[in-house]
Amino acid sequence: MDLDRCCQGDPALDIGNFIAHITEQSLRQLADPAAMVAQEAALRAAFIETRAGGQADRLRWTIELYTVLTLVRHIHISTRIAARRPYTEALLMLCATRLQSQSLEPLRLR
Repeated sequence: MDLDRCCQGDPALDIGNFIAHITEQSLRQLADPAAMVAQEAALRAAFIETRAGGQADRLRWTIELYTVLTLVRHIHISTRIAARRPYTEALLMLCATRLQSQSLEPLRLR
C-alpha cells in the first residue's frame, strides 16, 4: 500500500474536481460542456445522498465552488498545452457564466 499522497480534506473537493474534469472533457471531445450533465448530476446526487447529513444545500454549494475552481485551473492548463488552446475562450465563457448564474455567495452559518 502506498500512502505517499494520502491526505485528509474536504471530500467535496474530490467530487467537484471530478465533475469539472467531466465538463472539460465534454467540451474538448464532444464540443459541448453540458454533453454529460446527466452523468454529472447523478454523481453529485449520489455523493450528496451519502454525505449530506442534513446539510445538502451547503454540500451542493461546496461541490459547485470546487467545480468552478477546477474549471478555472483548466483555463490555465489550456494556455500551457497547445492542443488545448482552442478551448481557452470557451472555458473562460463557461466559468463566467457559472459564476454569474450560480449563487456562489457563501451560505450563512446558522
